[in-house]
Amino acid sequence: MSKHTSSSTTCNEAQSLLSGYVDTALAGSQMQAVREHLRGCAACNAEHHALEHVRTLVAAVGTRKAPADLGLRIRSAISRERAERQRRSWQGFFVRLQDDMRAFMLPATAGLLSAIVFFGVLIGFWAIPVISNDVPIPSMSYAPPQLTAMPADSVEGVNEPIMVETYVDAQGRVENYRILTEGLDTKAIEPQLDSIMIFTLFQPARSFGRPAPGRAIISFSNVHVKG
Repeated sequence: MSKHTSSSTTCNEAQSLLSGYVDTALAGSQMQAVREHLRGCAACNAEHHALEHVRTLVAAVGTRKAPADLGLRIRSAISRERAERQRRSWQGFFVRLQDDMRAFMLPATAGLLSAIVFFGVLIGFWAIPVISNDVPIPSMSYAPPQLTAMPADSVEGVNEPIMVETYVDAQGRVENYRILTEGLDTKAIEPQLDSIMIFTLFQPARSFGRPAPGRAIISFSNVHVKG
């Protein structure tokens, strides 16, 4: 674009500064230069008014309130991603282990030894606890989550018991859940269950005396929890 005689600022320069000018984020000399250019340039002045109009519309929209179940959705997504990442890690480990064994063992015995090592690693992983001097050895290796607080024990609009399996994290909060009772209109009751699960608290499961993730089943409207 061409320069205007009413200002030393070109149209290109003025338009590149319009956004900052609208937000009053320019230095004083730049604000003055753009203001003088707009007085003598109809095209740039029209673009300035368009930006002001857009800014007014955006401000009128305001900030949307986050949905009530946003926290539960985020925790559920994180839990699913963590589980999938762990599953891929273990699959890769066992694939590499089997490849290494095939390279060093006779073909006739590789399959049998691979199976023995595979199950040996799994048994060792789940059976060997980590014990420190300041943690007493528990009498049981695992204790399921225990319900401590729930805002409601029934769901409106349903006349039959509802069985729900909850996935509880190591802090005692519900990460996710699934409805076990068949034949229900899940879309109608899920908003109520989402609100209930957000404020439902458990005493977390304990594995070898330490807090751990676990699962528990809740029955509406007669509350009963089991591992």
